[in-house]
Amino acid sequence: MIQALQSALTLILEQTEKSGLTLIDEIEIPYGIKLLFARSGDEIPLNLYYSDKKGISSVIGGKQQNPLKLVLNEILNKVMNDHRAEHNWEVWVGTDESGKGDLFGPLVVCGFVMFREDREKLFRMGIKDSKLLSDKRITELVPEIQRKFRGRYEILSLTPLKYNQLYGQFRAQGKKLNELLAWMHGRIILNLADKFPVEGSVIDRFASESTIRSSLRDLKMKELIVIERAEQSDLAVATASLLARNFFLGKMLDLNRKFGLDFVRGSGEPAKMLLQTFISRIGKDRLPEVAKTHFKPVSTLLEK
Repeated sequence: MIQALQSALTLILEQTEKSGLTLIDEIEIPYGIKLLFARSGDEIPLNLYYSDKKGISSVIGGKQQNPLKLVLNEILNKVMNDHRAEHNWEVWVGTDESGKGDLFGPLVVCGFVMFREDREKLFRMGIKDSKLLSDKRITELVPEIQRKFRGRYEILSLTPLKYNQLYGQFRAQGKKLNELLAWMHGRIILNLADKFPVEGSVIDRFASESTIRSSLRDLKMKELIVIERAEQSDLAVATASLLARNFFLGKMLDLNRKFGLDFVRGSGEPAKMLLQTFISRIGKDRLPEVAKTHFKPVSTLLEK
């Protein structure tokens, strides 16, 4: 079963679970998969198919009066319309970022150039959204990606110091973080488009589509697809997400070694507690070297 079908299946199962449907059987069929759902004594089958020509298609079985038919129809409409990256490009760029919501560490954006014939190879490697893989598995997959697709990706990373400097400059111009992030995505896409016959790009929706498109208006691309959860529906974005996460993890390890602390991800209580530890051991004046200073826990401490 190819990646596109797996991605659709992941999204469908998320929605069916929210709707109280239980998956009671899953069978591989020619060109797809058959699922059987149940709820409150009713059962209904769903066939999902994939072809290069038609993409993903679905057939809901059961009698017309089956109450679960309407539920599945609504779920399929949501998944197929809101969470897919449909295009017929032969060569495209997928971009994703890591570190945006992390108090400590850099902001990393990666772009990966994908050729249509790469699909099967990436699928068989087990490439998927980095959030669905452990850090250990990511560190195992990335060397293989780097070896098989040498020169096909680009990473732009802002150290905390550089990030804080650029963020300040953007804010002084009345711009926000998402515009800085869009600028990073744009630079990478343009750089890769100069090296490969790129026809378009797929970007995960990290801000409103109007903000992203406005920030990327200088892109010399024929098309730009901006969708939610792009890393689950486009293999180029999924590959970029793995490369970005791996790079971020490496930089976090560098911080650990430099300061003798175990820098945590996220911006919750563990990160806030580590702020206090850092200040007591290293000093408040060095926070900009490790943390994003506009995050409220940091800015509050720096103002004291």
